[in-house]
Amino acid sequence: PFWILFTGILAASVGNSIGTKTMVYYVSYNAEAPGSVSLVLTLGLFAAGGAVPFWTFMFSVIKKRTVWLLGTGGFFINSLILYVLSPTVVSTVIGFRIVDGVCLSAVIVAFWAMTPDTVEYGEWKSGDRDEGILFGINEFALKAATGIGVGVLGFALGAIGYSAQGDQSVTTLEGIKALSFLFPMFAYAFSFTCLYFYPIDIKLHQRLLAAIAYRNRSRTAGV
Repeated sequence: PFWILFTGILAASVGNSIGTKTMVYYVSYNAEAPGSVSLVLTLGLFAAGGAVPFWTFMFSVIKKRTVWLLGTGGFFINSLILYVLSPTVVSTVIGFRIVDGVCLSAVIVAFWAMTPDTVEYGEWKSGDRDEGILFGINEFALKAATGIGVGVLGFALGAIGYSAQGDQSVTTLEGIKALSFLFPMFAYAFSFTCLYFYPIDIKLHQRLLAAIAYRNRSRTAGV
């Protein structure tokens, strides 16, 4: 379960990193509204933060894994629509960006809620509670995703012929659109696929806790 979660958050984080950074270029060149870049990104960020209480509440209604699947699935659909429509009106881009923020919020909230479950699974499996190591590895995944995103974006911009000066060619604009929507779409699709096979649900988690408690009582009684 831990490595499924690790792979899922790494894929989603890389996709989000590239999508967010490329959005700067999409708004500036495809939508021809460089002055609106900050507004687009800020409103998407606010949407992600504002959706946290909603997704936290949803844990009492549906499974944590389902919240993740809703987030990654929603992001996939939203990115596909964006790629097909290729909006150039800033208000439309903002609307879709807000949806992205809500979907991203679901993934982030689910990730931090599911990480402790993988710690307890590992404790049940091995007898050792390695929460420091597991949380550290997951934190590394988030940091690494940013670095990977920057590296991939730099290479991709060069490959599509981006020039910091002057107008961009049609090929470059198409490349920027693909980086903004297609790459994140496939990254979130991969994350969705990973978490589809995540095995820990409420019933299994309760059994894990009961087994760990029983083993701890047995150890104490034997001392």
